[in-house]
Amino acid sequence: MKHPLRPDRVFRRFSDIRPETLRGMGITAVLCDLDNTLVPPKRRRPTPSAIAWLESLHGAGIRVMLVSNNSMKRVREFCRCLPFDGIPQARKPLPFGLTRARRALGASAAETAFVGDQLFTDILAARLAGLTALYVRPMKPESGRFFALKRRMEQPFLRGFEETLKNP
Repeated sequence: MKHPLRPDRVFRRFSDIRPETLRGMGITAVLCDLDNTLVPPKRRRPTPSAIAWLESLHGAGIRVMLVSNNSMKRVREFCRCLPFDGIPQARKPLPFGLTRARRALGASAAETAFVGDQLFTDILAARLAGLTALYVRPMKPESGRFFALKRRMEQPFLRGFEETLKNP
């Protein structure tokens, strides 16, 4: 069994994940975290680069859905200008929100990837749901002691996985 915190691949940013790379991995559905993965924390609307990336996936026939621990209001507001929906209050690292999203897209676990920026929530949730786990480096440091502690706790794992996590 794979280490529960080890992503399958690591990317500097979401835009480095190309549709052809996903297709080569057998991925036809992508679930994606919101804050610090697609946009900086608390940004209310998608950036032009996030929209362009999401549209490139959609244009390549890859189904997309957001899965976030944020509130329904936050996720709805963010998805308002996107051609797909999102799952709020996913309670990651529990796998249920990811499983619900995957099923809503009509995808199998083997053909679904989850993109996120946190090992202890996003990558662990992907592993528990049986999905391909794609890690992107956080866009910017979050404020607050909890996030600072969590990021500090991730560092030994990231260093330990360094050889297998290099960008292609």
